[in-house]
Amino acid sequence: MRMSPARATTATTLAEAVVTIGLLAVIMLVVAAMAVKNHQSGHKMRLRSEANSIAQNRLERQLARSIDQLGVGAPVTETGAFQDSTPYSAVTEAIALPPVGPASGLSDQEVRTIPVVVSWRYTSGTHSVSAESYLAKLQR
Repeated sequence: MRMSPARATTATTLAEAVVTIGLLAVIMLVVAAMAVKNHQSGHKMRLRSEANSIAQNRLERQLARSIDQLGVGAPVTETGAFQDSTPYSAVTEAIALPPVGPASGLSDQEVRTIPVVVSWRYTSGTHSVSAESYLAKLQR
C-alpha cells in the first residue's frame, strides 16, 4: 500500500521537527552553560576588584603612620567579608630592609617595606591580591 503524498510529507516534517527540537535543546544547553560561566567570571572579577580596594586602603593606612610607629616583623591579620558575604583575610606586615649603605644616608631602621595580601576562597580555589610600598624616614 502506498502512502499518499500528503502523509509522506507529514512524516518527513515530523522527523525534521524532532531533529530541530533536539538541535535547539543542545544550543540552549550551551548558551545556559556560557551564561553560568559568565556569571561566575563576573563575580570573581568583582571580588578581585574589591580585594584590590581593601589592600590599597590598608596600605594607605600604614603609609599615613610614622615609620617609628610601625612594628617590624609581626604580621597583622584582619578578617572580614566582601559585599556578597564571601570571607577574606588581609595580612599586613612591616619589614625592615637590609642596610642600604652609607651612600644613601639611611640605616636599616629608617626604611620599611610594607606588603599587604588579601586572600579569599572561591569555587575554583584560593585567590589573593597584594599591594606593596616602601616607607623611608628622611633626614631634615
